[in-house]
This record gives sequence, C-alpha cells and structure tokens, in this order.
Amino acid sequence: MIAYRLKLLAFFIFAGVSVCSAENGAQFEKIRQLMRVASVQKNSDVILITFSYDRPLQLHAFLESVAKRVKGLNQTHVIYRASSSAFASAYYELERVYPDVQFIEQREAMPSIKPHLQKILEESQDSYLMFGVDDIVVTEEVDLQDCVRAMEEHDAYSFYLRLGKNITQCYTLSIHQDFPNPPLQEVEKGIFSWAFGQGQYDWNYPNSMDMTIFRKSDVITELLTLDYLTPNYLDAAWSRHVNPAFKGLCYEHSKMVNIPLNLVQENKEMRNMQFFSTTELLDEFNIGFKIDIDDLYKFNNNSPHMHYIPKFVYDVERMKLHVAK
Repeated sequence: MIAYRLKLLAFFIFAGVSVCSAENGAQFEKIRQLMRVASVQKNSDVILITFSYDRPLQLHAFLESVAKRVKGLNQTHVIYRASSSAFASAYYELERVYPDVQFIEQREAMPSIKPHLQKILEESQDSYLMFGVDDIVVTEEVDLQDCVRAMEEHDAYSFYLRLGKNITQCYTLSIHQDFPNPPLQEVEKGIFSWAFGQGQYDWNYPNSMDMTIFRKSDVITELLTLDYLTPNYLDAAWSRHVNPAFKGLCYEHSKMVNIPLNLVQENKEMRNMQFFSTTELLDEFNIGFKIDIDDLYKFNNNSPHMHYIPKFVYDVERMKLHVAK
C-alpha cells in the first residue's frame, strides 16, 4: 500500500507542475497536506459517511442497524438532501433519534456533495473511512476493529462487508445465474482474501461505497480530485480507478444487504424495484412506522443488492420522542 500512495502522490505532483493554475495549485497543496496528515495517523478509528436523498425511512433502518450491529465505529456523518420541507422535517426528526450522528444538510445553493465531503475529510482524525447509502441494512454483527486489524496484517487494500461466499449473483447487472467466487484464500479463520483481477462483477469493484473500509491515506487524493456532484457520480468516477493486483478481504458471509426499493438519483439506468415511491414511504414514516430490521437478521442473500418487500412495525421509541417535543 505504501507504493500505491507514493505512485498517487507522484502522479499528482507531475499533474500539478504541468497543468495547475494558481488556484488549482492551492487545492493541490491542500491535498498534499491532507495526504501527509493521513499517512502519519496511527489510530485504528473508522469514520462512516452516509448519503441520503428523500429517504428518511430507509436511512432510519440503516442507522438503526448500524447502532445495533456495528462495533468499533468512531463517528458517523450523514450528508442528506431533501426536495421539500416535508422530507426535511423527517430528517430533522431523525437528528433527535440519533444525537450522536452528525447530520449535514445539502441545500440547493450547494448542489455538490464534494465540499461537504472535503470538509469532513479535513476535520476527521480517523485513519479509516467507510461509506454507506440509505438503502443498506446491516444484517449481522461486525466489529470494524477486527476488519482494520486484518487489513494491516494481510496488506489488503480494503475490507468488504457486502461480500462473502454467499455472493454468487449480481442484481445490478441482472446476473441471476450463479457464478463462481474468485479464488478465495482463507488468511485466518473466517476471513478470506482475493485479488480483484481474479474476480468478476461485484468481486471486481474495489471502490464500492457500500460499507467498504479503506485507509483514508490510500483514497483521499482520488476523493478530492475526481469530478462529481452526487454519490452516484462519485461511485461511477471512482470505479475507474482499479488496480487488478490489489487484494480485498471479506468474511465468509456478507454482513449487509442493499434494498433498492426506489430510485431517487438522476441515473435512470440504475436497477431498482420501483415498489414504493419516496412519498409513500414518507407517509409511513410520518404515521409512526419503520422498517423491521430484525426481519433481515442473518439474511442469506446471494447478491449485495436484492428484491425484498419490507415488513413495517410501529416505531414506539421514535414516537415517544415525537410526542415529547
């Protein structure tokens, strides 16, 4: 990984000398400073940055599953966008439910997530970074410190909670016939390693934003220099930066699932169930319901994304807060 960091830095030094204006040069110097800070940080702290747009009910399920099943997480940030005051009010309510989560509203005056992401990365002292999106549910207990330790001991690029031996199909590409896992090496009990170049579909998608743990020093340059406005565009741009020789790690069974109930971003090609509209789910949220995450506990999914009709239950604790305010 050290060679990878040096290669990235050399590339951007060359780019800075040859094409940077004074303004871009200042931005480049800030990136170099951030890389220096990230490279000397020795802690094992993990920061989670989550994106949400008009999906407070789904975000609630994600945050509840993180709080209930994820250990070893230092801090959580949510960058959210609301298309109306009704959606904004629902997010404000979630801020009361999760007082330890940092909510950042992306307003119309700032259409890009990039300035918010840059600010978080500049201020964070965490050495490890993980992204999430609002239609994920964590399905099993996981200790992120175990993941960080394994990454360092086995010189892995990243650790994937979305992958495991159970992942043999690819929902997003409509691959519904089982395909073989890449050659997996059990590097320690219950943890497996593979080279990205030997995988296909989700197994050859290193820069996934679905609960993947990265060293901040390995990825910060790309996150600050790529062009993007939305999480989907960041995902697409970042996906082009692949080194097939790098290794990933995963558990024997995946620890999360992504449930694409609906589409909120501009990319119309993204596959989704189109089962509930965001307005219908907002109505369920406002009358006091939530997704029953226990119905997904230890779910045996065969793709990181899957069709699933959620079970709704009355949200007693949230409604107590709602009445008390």
